[in-house]
Amino acid sequence: MKYPLLVAITLTAMSAISTAQAPSRHQTMATQPAANQTRAASTNPAFTQLQLAKAAHKMGQHAVMWQHLDLCLKKLPADQDTPISGQLRNFLAQLEPLLLDSKLHQARTKTRVKALLKPVKVGQQRSKAAAIQELLVREPRADAVLREHARKNASHTRRLMALAAIDRRSGESNHHFVLRTAVVDRSEHVRKKVIDLVRTNATDNDVLYVASGLGHRSARVRMRTADALGSLGRKSAIDLLVKAGPVAAAGLASDSGGTKTRGHVAFLTQTSYIRDFNVEVASAAFVADPQVDVMQEGAVLDATVMSMQQQRTIRRYYQRALRQLSGKDPGRDVTKWAQKMNQARK
Repeated sequence: MKYPLLVAITLTAMSAISTAQAPSRHQTMATQPAANQTRAASTNPAFTQLQLAKAAHKMGQHAVMWQHLDLCLKKLPADQDTPISGQLRNFLAQLEPLLLDSKLHQARTKTRVKALLKPVKVGQQRSKAAAIQELLVREPRADAVLREHARKNASHTRRLMALAAIDRRSGESNHHFVLRTAVVDRSEHVRKKVIDLVRTNATDNDVLYVASGLGHRSARVRMRTADALGSLGRKSAIDLLVKAGPVAAAGLASDSGGTKTRGHVAFLTQTSYIRDFNVEVASAAFVADPQVDVMQEGAVLDATVMSMQQQRTIRRYYQRALRQLSGKDPGRDVTKWAQKMNQARK
């Protein structure tokens, strides 16, 4: 079916778009019918939709504005920072009056952040989610509050929104906080989404930071770390996983409420000796009362029994991550992992 075209007139450009992309002809007051059978194509559809959204905003057509913003986001190249992206972010930051009650404009940061996160839900309109994220990114002195929500909010969708805003805020510590979440968050869904969030711009330094979890005292953290390294897709993680394989269960603490299967044996020799004298003076004599102590020497052996099954489980996670990164299964024998990974590189 052929659609007539609508022309978006702005101060800088005149672009043509299909009416199939416009919310409706009578609602969009910033557009007007073009000449019949016009077939001109927009040179930048994202720019066109952004200009239509701005015009609709000026006319108070907010429902139409959100729809044009949805189309703008759809037309923008994924994971690329373009001039249009910057213009879009600046416009989204101006939409605070539509997302936040006027009584909260001068409220405390904690109150504002909570109010912005409250409407976030699964299946939310993309443009509104983008606007909320932009406002959270630009909220002054909000790092601590956002981190609290990223860890403690009961909704995984709100935790992800807080994490996306944190990762875009300045400061290396914010980025590290997001990387840690890929390992420590209680939700597997959140952990996977965090990896999707950071994967494109991940660096070898990020790999080193995440890989510190391979030496954590918790077996669960070691397994999640291996999953995160495999999903990041950075080849620099291969050597770290290979080195961690032989010591997969070393230094683990119990994850079963603090109880451990533990025992010790002592081989000691006790020797009595006089440590000191207490001198007592009587009317006609001096009495030296000896103070006896005991010296012990020998060896005490202490051992904590670790499950071999736990070690095998951790190594399976390492093995899966290596297979994901190299495209080749390293096998179960950890002593051959280095050799097989070197062969995979060739």
